[in-house]
Amino acid sequence: MIFSILLYIIVAELVVSGRLLRMTGANDALLARMRNQIDYSLVEIEDMLLTDLAGQAAEEEAGAFGGALPTGGAGSAPGAGEGGGGMAGMAAGGAEGEAEEAADPAAGCDSSRDSWAQPQSRAENDLTTYYWVEPENAKFNLLSLWSEDEEWARFSRDQLVRLIDVLREDTDFDVSISDAERIVSEIEDFAERPGTDGMPRPLLKSDDEERRQLSLPIHLDYLMLLPSVDDELFFDKVLDGRVIRGLESVLTVWTSLQMDPGDPEKNARIAARRAAEADEADPGSTPPAEGAAEGLSAESPAQLVGEGIRININFASRPVLRSLFSVDKVPDLVIDAIIRWRNEEDPEAAEEDEDVSAYDFGELELGDQMQRRFFESTEDLEEIPEFENLPDQELKEDFKRFTTTISDVFS
Repeated sequence: MIFSILLYIIVAELVVSGRLLRMTGANDALLARMRNQIDYSLVEIEDMLLTDLAGQAAEEEAGAFGGALPTGGAGSAPGAGEGGGGMAGMAAGGAEGEAEEAADPAAGCDSSRDSWAQPQSRAENDLTTYYWVEPENAKFNLLSLWSEDEEWARFSRDQLVRLIDVLREDTDFDVSISDAERIVSEIEDFAERPGTDGMPRPLLKSDDEERRQLSLPIHLDYLMLLPSVDDELFFDKVLDGRVIRGLESVLTVWTSLQMDPGDPEKNARIAARRAAEADEADPGSTPPAEGAAEGLSAESPAQLVGEGIRININFASRPVLRSLFSVDKVPDLVIDAIIRWRNEEDPEAAEEDEDVSAYDFGELELGDQMQRRFFESTEDLEEIPEFENLPDQELKEDFKRFTTTISDVFS
């Protein structure tokens, strides 16, 4: 009997160990498949964004071509008289007409009409990956607080205080204006540290030799180190079907504050190519200044980093739009009108496509896709009566300058 009991224990242990190893192996294989599918999905998302970017570039190129050959201008062939210029102008007019006929208004901007703007899924056998692309250009750039332009830094500070103040307005989690001021002060103090507080300080390309004590946050998670910022304030909440936004959904550090000085080698190649093109166009012209071919001149072309810190009005949440200017300058009814306008169904699109299929989002039914209105450019704000009736024309122009309809940084 003792032998039988020992034998039973040994066999049971082998069976349990075997099952555990099999389950562990199956889980490892499943995790590997999940990681592979995520990698494949990221590649597809990148291709989708690049395709959208190519569409914008083609739209801009078509518009530029339409106006690039004015009558009697550079489009005339060498030796051609006024008649040649007229032919060029006719060709330009025909090209412009064809471009306008085939142009898609949504191609030149980023809006809810874009393929990446809706939650999507990618299924493979028994695995389904759900993803949602979010434009960072719809958020406030936290790095604006430390701009070298002191006036802009003060404006950005006031904007951030307003943003935190209205972030959870009319909820049980409302942040008062005094608490918002304290949070912003803590953020500023956190970055302006001497480097002797034991906190690691990463080397950044944006480091300023004249402001060595400045340590810019390279991720929003740094805010979690502040006494006044906890999980409740940082993360979004969903209560009774209502989304209560947190700091993570309205702030960013990824969009660009300025033009990047660029790679010296790339600058050298661009300067050399421009010098060669200028010499080919006009052989008798004055040669470029010494050092220009090496990219050392003061006019070396800066390389564009991003659309900048302007806010995409097609995606920006109400707190972000509300924070641009104070209520006494831009009333709430204007902000509400902007959001209401972009959420309304576009009657022209509804007539073109009355039967739009629902999104396939696994077991989640998102309903039919509504073709909503969108701002093709910031000038479309004038179509909103509440904005058009603002008495201060300079304020309206400032609002347009601080906003955009293009996104180029995504998460």
